[in-house]
Amino acid sequence: MGVKTPLTLEKARGLFSEFEIDTLQETKNGLVDTTYLTTHYVIKKFENKGRQTQKELLQHMQKEGLNVPVLLASSGGWHLYSRLRGKQLKHPKYPHIAALARFLKRLHMLNLPYKKPFYDEKVIKKELRFTKKHFFFYFKRFEELICYKPENECFIHGDLFLDNAVFDAEKIGVFDFGDSGCGEAAFDAGVALVAFGAENKAGVVELFLQIYNQNNTKKMTKKALQNGMRYAKLYYALRRVAHYKRVKEAKQLL
Repeated sequence: MGVKTPLTLEKARGLFSEFEIDTLQETKNGLVDTTYLTTHYVIKKFENKGRQTQKELLQHMQKEGLNVPVLLASSGGWHLYSRLRGKQLKHPKYPHIAALARFLKRLHMLNLPYKKPFYDEKVIKKELRFTKKHFFFYFKRFEELICYKPENECFIHGDLFLDNAVFDAEKIGVFDFGDSGCGEAAFDAGVALVAFGAENKAGVVELFLQIYNQNNTKKMTKKALQNGMRYAKLYYALRRVAHYKRVKEAKQLL
């Protein structure tokens, strides 16, 4: 989340006159899109034309019991979503990891009519070439991605960092599916565990796997999850260096 395109309260009310827009609060996190918050809604503008509202997918996920926002209206390039109850956390605890495992298990088990791959090998190769030319030290760290060939085995969020989730007690709500697609479950879980700062906490991986694998026909092994965490760190560190030129933020993942 964050703000790149300004929006006033008056304009927001004009765009979505059928809805009660009482306040308008800028968000500060995020690298891609513009996001504003109201008491009951989230207003977004996708700055990258490739990003998608995911209206049908969100509706399908909500019908399946997943706590995700729903696109309510679109106007003038802006999109109005329902706002999930809860708050963002800086330091998730074990019950939040359990909630994360339950959410991802249900998400990965969904049979969604959506075939777009999350992992774009052409984009990664392009970013690796850029990094090799301009940030060779980091390129040596990212070289491993050349051999990474993830399977498109299920629908994944792919970007489940802390600023894309809220918790209402121990209930998790997840949003920002704009870049989601088909990918590897272990990579998706790896992104989340790295982002939640949980990979090195005692017993976290075991707790996640115990809950994720319960009544799940597709079991995830500890080795697969560890590989998922490793590739998740490399993937997002590369993106931060090559796409956003944010070397300092890449170091936090390496």
